[in-house]
Amino acid sequence: MRKKKLSGFLPVFHHTFRSNIQKPSFLALTLVIGLLIIGGLGLTMLLISKPEDDKPGLQIDQVYVCDETGLGMPVYAAAGAEEPEIAKVKFEQVENAKQTAKKKTSEANFLLITQTESENGYQLHFIEGDNSTLEQSDIEYLADWMTNVFQTYLYQISGLSAESLTQALVPVVNTVIEFDSVEEGKEIVTIVVVYVMLMILYFMTVIYGQKICAEVSTEKLSKLVEQLLVSVTPYGLVTGKILAMILISILQFIFWVGCIFLGIFGGDMLCASVYSNYESPISGFLDMLNGWFGHFAFSPV
Repeated sequence: MRKKKLSGFLPVFHHTFRSNIQKPSFLALTLVIGLLIIGGLGLTMLLISKPEDDKPGLQIDQVYVCDETGLGMPVYAAAGAEEPEIAKVKFEQVENAKQTAKKKTSEANFLLITQTESENGYQLHFIEGDNSTLEQSDIEYLADWMTNVFQTYLYQISGLSAESLTQALVPVVNTVIEFDSVEEGKEIVTIVVVYVMLMILYFMTVIYGQKICAEVSTEKLSKLVEQLLVSVTPYGLVTGKILAMILISILQFIFWVGCIFLGIFGGDMLCASVYSNYESPISGFLDMLNGWFGHFAFSPV
């Protein structure tokens, strides 16, 4: 009586699945890689999300301002009262810049500012002392702030009406919109996803294909194939082994994907508990995906 092609398929499938999934090496490899994924992602998020060290603030203690234009000068101390960084700085008006520079040359954290007028307009010159230990970023911050205050002061003394002055001081915000940015983002995400899936399928095929070949060759060397072929057809033998290894690979892959999500969400919770001002990127990422692929039900957690 002629056997069916897939005769004995189920026993081979069960035997291959049970023997492989119970191997200590398989369990150890699956668990170790899963733990490495969880720990690696959690540690990576913890390191990436680490906030920068709090800057001690402006190290400028004293600012001497000399007006050489005859316009007068704004009351910088009053203007900076509501600015936490500026409120600590002491402003003092002086009559002679050169004399002040000679007297204060031994001080480390001071600035001398001269207010001048030229053909190109008004200028503010920021002069450091010989022993200055000021950071360039502090000086630039103060320069930007004082320039804005001085510009406002020029508006105030220009004789404009209150309504005109209010309109002149309304900030102008620039917004640049690229119409193709969303489409380009979709294309990039699509390409990346396709290539990642292709790489996963390629490596899974290579790795688990080698395992199937190793299984068959091992049983051939141990003379087990001859015994199996008495009750199992060659088609049933190969099909049972292939399907068993495919199921094992799918389960292993699902476990590792679960470890990826566990690592991401676990790292997110760890960062939230360690850093007080931590902002979770997960909600923003899901919102971005929701904007790109509106037909998927992505929502913030």
